[in-house]
Amino acid sequence: MIRHYEAQGLLPAPLQQRASSKVKQLALAHIALLEQKRDEWQQMKASLADLAASCHGDAHPECPILAELATGCAAQSRAAAANISASSSPRGTENG
Repeated sequence: MIRHYEAQGLLPAPLQQRASSKVKQLALAHIALLEQKRDEWQQMKASLADLAASCHGDAHPECPILAELATGCAAQSRAAAANISASSSPRGTENG
């Protein structure tokens, strides 16, 4: 079935010209990237689990999850605004 998709041009034909060392190197690079992403996801999961554990989950409006999201979003917005301001101002001039 895969050959059908290759014949239709939906999948590229297998590359037989590459040395196996190059293929292995590419596979190892992908593994490293996947491991990095896994670590980032695990950190996010742990942070979210901590926030969920600190939330009472009742009818009160106080929520540590929303507070943390608001704090994080505000910090990201300030950083983005600073980057935009720095990149849009001409060199040698000061803002203000």
